[in-house]
Amino acid sequence: MKIPPNALISPDKLTKYLLVPRSKNDKSQFLAGIGFVPFNWRELERAIRQVAASVEARRGSFSPHGEKWIVDGIIEGPTKLKRRVRTLLAGGAQRRFSFRDPGAQDGSLAHGTTTLP
Repeated sequence: MKIPPNALISPDKLTKYLLVPRSKNDKSQFLAGIGFVPFNWRELERAIRQVAASVEARRGSFSPHGEKWIVDGIIEGPTKLKRRVRTLLAGGAQRRFSFRDPGAQDGSLAHGTTTLP
């Protein structure tokens, strides 16, 4: 299945979570390493959509938010550096993206590049 091009990617998810340093499960350093910072969050949104459009999603588990679809792919940052990422889409009326590091045990994004198993 391809992720629908109109899937919701909340600006708050990008500007108030993914691109903001956090003491736990920080994703901002991983993304900053390839050039994504708060002021260019729209570029991050475009890059996420490019990843989702480039590969088939595979069915994941069920959650309180609906069925999860998993997309493993390569994201390219404004610096032209690339990193492997996993995006998750929760099904239901409002489909939302989130990031996971395919190599992290806790599901968070790690610092540096990750590899898929």
